[in-house]
Amino acid sequence: MRRLDGTIEAVTRTGQLKTAAAHRALVIPGHMLAVLRVAIEAFHTDADSGDVRPEARVILGLRVADQGGQLAFRQAFAKAAAAEGLSSTDLGFRVSPHLLRKSIATDIAWHQGIHDTVRRRFMGHRAADDVYGRIYTLDHPELAPMVDVAAAIDAMVDDTIGSLLVPTTKRVQAAGSWSHRRRMAQAQAVVDAVGWTDEGGERDDPLCDTVRVASELRIAVTSARRWLRDGTLPTITATVRGRQRRVVLLSAVWALRDRLANRTLLPDLAIDLGVRYHELYQLARRLDVPMELHPTSRQIEITGETAQVLRAEHERVTGLHARSMKLAAAARELGLAVSTVGLMAKRGDLTLDAETDSSGARFITRASVTRVSRARSDGPTHLRIDTGIVPLADVIRFTGRSRTELLDLVRAGVLEQVPGRGRCQLTAESLRAWIAGSA
Repeated sequence: MRRLDGTIEAVTRTGQLKTAAAHRALVIPGHMLAVLRVAIEAFHTDADSGDVRPEARVILGLRVADQGGQLAFRQAFAKAAAAEGLSSTDLGFRVSPHLLRKSIATDIAWHQGIHDTVRRRFMGHRAADDVYGRIYTLDHPELAPMVDVAAAIDAMVDDTIGSLLVPTTKRVQAAGSWSHRRRMAQAQAVVDAVGWTDEGGERDDPLCDTVRVASELRIAVTSARRWLRDGTLPTITATVRGRQRRVVLLSAVWALRDRLANRTLLPDLAIDLGVRYHELYQLARRLDVPMELHPTSRQIEITGETAQVLRAEHERVTGLHARSMKLAAAARELGLAVSTVGLMAKRGDLTLDAETDSSGARFITRASVTRVSRARSDGPTHLRIDTGIVPLADVIRFTGRSRTELLDLVRAGVLEQVPGRGRCQLTAESLRAWIAGSA
């Protein structure tokens, strides 16, 4: 506004209009009224109570609530004009809001049936330049002539573009205004409901930007941006708001959503089965089942069919370990060498299990190990010394003497050891003499 001293000050509100003739009653065309109703519902109506804030600015401030300037509007207007081929480069002259005002004034001026006085008053000018027009001519008490102008403008819109609610790919943004940022979801929903948003692509399969992808998949916008960049979602390049951007069809987004819904993370399955993660991973590697990295967590994910295969294999291996043990474990259980247990399994004294686990080791049934262990623990009821040579182990079980005691008797000359590098054996003759002497 211009102060009394001639200086100009930028203000967001003023207590007076540009001229005295600017005080007038306006009749809003129906198409313009539809736009205002959408804006009021989106930005100035409480979603819960339905109350409207009558003190709010119709055109909301982008950065500060209820305070707006011209810079953002002019920049947006220039971009929109350039996108529609209406820039100074295209036309040879600059398209401005004032030029649009001139355009509507021209259309009204050449429209048949509208009195010159009505045209002037509708545009905010005096009815005439003489005293009669400046002082004595008031607005029509019933505003009937203004209604005719509004009807004429509605007819012009119907004949040219059909509606002022022209779909746009630009979504609702709040810039730095935190009060409006909290209302973005409601405002976008209202705009979408009236068809003011153009998704791009076909009506049944619109194009989605990162914000729409994040909303559909319930992920962060940064994750959606990465998925479009790394090829997780098949993208196409389209012109959105005058710029080349990566977008994706809604059908592709839904396909990924369905695929992720039927997937299971391998760590989660390991917890469910009660096994360690690396064991389940090695099992999946051995079975050569398909595995992929989850786009968000970067953890291994598997399909429902693969999860069933791993569950069945885990149940089989669990049953195997329940009824059998590895050959090395059987050797420890029996106190024998692994090679001895292998020979016993080959002769049929121990029963080999037909199955194995991921290690590929041979398994011995627990029943056969128990049978052989019980037979070995019972031992012979008498000491057989009629063969001429008796193993030291049999002497230990029969007499109850320790190995050390018997070897001390050998060193004392009481018992005679059979020479050789094999297991310790005693002669039957020295045993008979020792037993007779002990008796």
